[in-house]
Amino acid sequence: MSGKDADKGQEKAPIAFQISRQLDQEKIHFLSNRVEDLIRSNSELRSSATQNEKDTHDIVLYFQREMEIKDEIILRLNEELVKCQTQLKFEVEKARKAFEEELSELRYSTDTRIAHLTAQLANAEQELKAIESYRMERHQHEELIQSLNKSLQQQRDQFIDAMEEQERRFLEEKSQLFKQLDEEKIAFREVALQEARYNL
Repeated sequence: MSGKDADKGQEKAPIAFQISRQLDQEKIHFLSNRVEDLIRSNSELRSSATQNEKDTHDIVLYFQREMEIKDEIILRLNEELVKCQTQLKFEVEKARKAFEEELSELRYSTDTRIAHLTAQLANAEQELKAIESYRMERHQHEELIQSLNKSLQQQRDQFIDAMEEQERRFLEEKSQLFKQLDEEKIAFREVALQEARYNL
């Protein structure tokens, strides 16, 4: 090895050392920063954990209040439910009694109405029978009247015929009687004349 090469070797040695040292310093600086980051992260985590604990406590308190409010609401609703059930039971009982009374009145009214209608129907049937009987009797009476009128007309015709016959006979007899009287008058007159003549 020449003198120049030895000098170059000595120059290279400090440069390598400087590079190594620089790398070490960078590592130290990186590690220091990393440690600071870790410390800061740890602090943030602790702060976050504390905040989380506080938030958790607040949430627990909130839910406890909500549960208490819900319990109060449930209690009030249960009381209202019992009240409503009692009121509903009262109203149902009242409606049931009213319905039973109305049904009883309706049944009584219906029975009375049915009895009244039945009586009216019976009366109507009796009246219908009476009307039908009256119609039959009237028809029979009309037939009897027609028969009597026919018989009466026949009797009238016969009576008129008989009266006409009697009148004809009476007139004939009257005519004969007047004729006989006339003849007797003539005879009496002749006798009277003869007697008068004889007496003279």
